[in-house]
Amino acid sequence: MTRLKPSDLRHPWNPLISDSELRRLHVAPQFAVDGKLRAALLSLYPALDKSAGYWRLTHYLLWPIQVTPEGLPVITRKRLAQLFGEARKLRNNHFTAWKSLEDFKRDILPAFQYSQWNCPEGRARVVLADGLDPVARQHQRCFERRLAAGERVDLVTIDTGERLNAHHKAARRKELQARAMERVYESHRNIVMYQNKLDPQIFGKKVKANLQETVAALVMEPESARKRQALGQLVSILAEPKPFISAVDNSDRAFSLQPSLLTVQGNVRRNLTKGWCEYDLRSAQFAIIAKLWDVPELQTFLRSGESLWEYLFRELGVDKSYKPALKVAIYAVAFGGSERNVRARLATETVDRELAKRFLRLPLIDVVLRARNLRISAALAARQVTTIFRTQIPVRSHQDARSALARQVQAIEVALIKPIYDLAATTKRFQVVLYQFDGVTISYRHGAQMKWEKKIKEVVESKARELGIITELEGPKNE
Repeated sequence: MTRLKPSDLRHPWNPLISDSELRRLHVAPQFAVDGKLRAALLSLYPALDKSAGYWRLTHYLLWPIQVTPEGLPVITRKRLAQLFGEARKLRNNHFTAWKSLEDFKRDILPAFQYSQWNCPEGRARVVLADGLDPVARQHQRCFERRLAAGERVDLVTIDTGERLNAHHKAARRKELQARAMERVYESHRNIVMYQNKLDPQIFGKKVKANLQETVAALVMEPESARKRQALGQLVSILAEPKPFISAVDNSDRAFSLQPSLLTVQGNVRRNLTKGWCEYDLRSAQFAIIAKLWDVPELQTFLRSGESLWEYLFRELGVDKSYKPALKVAIYAVAFGGSERNVRARLATETVDRELAKRFLRLPLIDVVLRARNLRISAALAARQVTTIFRTQIPVRSHQDARSALARQVQAIEVALIKPIYDLAATTKRFQVVLYQFDGVTISYRHGAQMKWEKKIKEVVESKARELGIITELEGPKNE
């Protein structure tokens, strides 16, 4: 699932859009549907042909890319600029989001309702009521049922109606490849180069083999915005199965340029990639900060071998269904989220309003937060932070310090994963098909898994020992 970052929700009046972000905004998601659904939508809303942005926003309402924890579609100013092809206007602060929304409401969906953004509280606009005709939803579900039944569908781009044939897909891949390689950091160069050069057929065959079963399982789930989100990403993946990754500002990680196997919910991804093996670093973020922030209590816990999740379930008195919410809280702690932010996220992710208080009072969490506060003070005093890749990050404010510490953690995460790619470059017996920040997905040749899985884990553990990080590569998770 696409998780909201604080930068997704903040909406200053005059945002500074970097060259890197501008390049990403120019890559609009490939919104695809079958010809029957597009024809039905045009019959219901003839004014859709007035603007490609109208088509894309309608698709976004049918299958939202971002949703709040409550399931409401998020429509940030950046997202709207991308949908309406106005990235440059946004860069120059000439894009007026409310005007685009009001034009859409006037011409297409009079019952469409949205909230106002709130800069001081860090809230973006969300869709309160999409205003779509129930007939449109019926056609949407009919399309999804055809996919679930394995029926042939002829995909077209929603804004032009152009059929997604081999020529169109090749042109789209060429565009994505060019955008992805416009800016690459040395810290992740081998990862980005490797992933973006993989043969698209690897992904096309895998998705084709597992799509019907995956869609069928989703269609049977109760109706929700998150279900719509997952189904929309599956349609995008069907249109272009291969993920392309690129650099972003202020992180050594590389991120997917489009909705893809890297952005879809984990269980959906694993269903789509049956036969591939998924691995991740054990307690990655806490293992890194235990060393980076010098937290002896956390190092002792990690050496015990106890699962962080089992510890949290036991101490908080909750079951495994709380893991997604607790993962959000752990990421917030490791990546600079304030205690207020941790409380807010846990309160919205769960119905247990006291969970955040219990979480923040846990001895292990308390000692981590105290260590982080010391590191923030040190960063402010030094006025800079240096990553493992010797990137110097200026620190002028408390928020700068939080962001810099998060980048330090992410840089070590990249350093731990890179040896897998160095090993992959020496053989054709396996391929790293998906880069997932603190983990990877591997495709092995027949009979190669036992030998090469051992070597993959060994190179990661060797790097972890070198850096003094108490972690190891776990998995495969989907076997």
